[in-house]
Amino acid sequence: MAPYISVIIPSLNRPIALWRSLNSVLAQDAGNKFEYEIIIVLDQKDNESEGRISQEALKNKRLKVYRSGRPGVSCARNLGIKASEGEIIYFLDDDCLLPRGNWLIQLYENFKNNPGASAIGGGYLFENKEKDIFCMCRNALDNFYVEANSNTEGLTGALLGGNTAYKRAVFLEYGYFDENIRYGSAETEFNDRIVKGSGKLYFIKELAVLHAAGKQSLRVYFLKSFMQGKGKAFSIHKNGFPGMILNNKPRNMWFARIAWSLDLSVVSKVLAAAFLFLNSLCYRSGMLIGRFYRNR
Repeated sequence: MAPYISVIIPSLNRPIALWRSLNSVLAQDAGNKFEYEIIIVLDQKDNESEGRISQEALKNKRLKVYRSGRPGVSCARNLGIKASEGEIIYFLDDDCLLPRGNWLIQLYENFKNNPGASAIGGGYLFENKEKDIFCMCRNALDNFYVEANSNTEGLTGALLGGNTAYKRAVFLEYGYFDENIRYGSAETEFNDRIVKGSGKLYFIKELAVLHAAGKQSLRVYFLKSFMQGKGKAFSIHKNGFPGMILNNKPRNMWFARIAWSLDLSVVSKVLAAAFLFLNSLCYRSGMLIGRFYRNR
């Protein structure tokens, strides 16, 4: 039986995280509902992960391993799409884990219950063994971004790149991820393209995955926000502004609202609010720069 769901995991030099992510997918029980395959695409620059993963692929017929010929997550995703066979193509980041054994069944059922969906995605549950405030904030910010742009029926104008599934037909209609966007908002640009073409995106809160992100420097967080802002500006230039699905979630002082929702001390909440505000400034700066420099 041909696979119905293709799980694609792009990866770059995170062998331990990738192994955990892979095992969370291998542990899925689809019963007799459907078959699924797993496609790992290693970045051109990855020199740490191939050996162990390739050995596992020799033992497990579900698993295929490829190496991208060009750097960048968009190139890896596109290679995975072209190598896949499933009608549903699901992207999982290599530092994310499926939190329970029936997760893929829930994804399958959500597509059956929403036949008009072009894409379905969820948010992030947070694994923070190091108790890193900034990592906690980034996860909360990602979730807020999607939830604030989703209505009560689940329709949304935004989905997260590390936890989203698309129908194969979407790529035939709208093309692939823009490989000129090597870092920052490639999935945002693609989702904007879908919304512009009247496709429907759905956010399903129950389809959250466990984000096992490690500690990073402030520079990495701020650079990520800057590049995401620059990528969004590129998307607006390319697609116009297709509009967002808005709800009544309060947006004034959003950085303080997110910080105060976290399980932190008062001092840490103030620090979290400042961090989130600086992320916003970096994002806005990226958008400003992106308006003048179109070459990604």
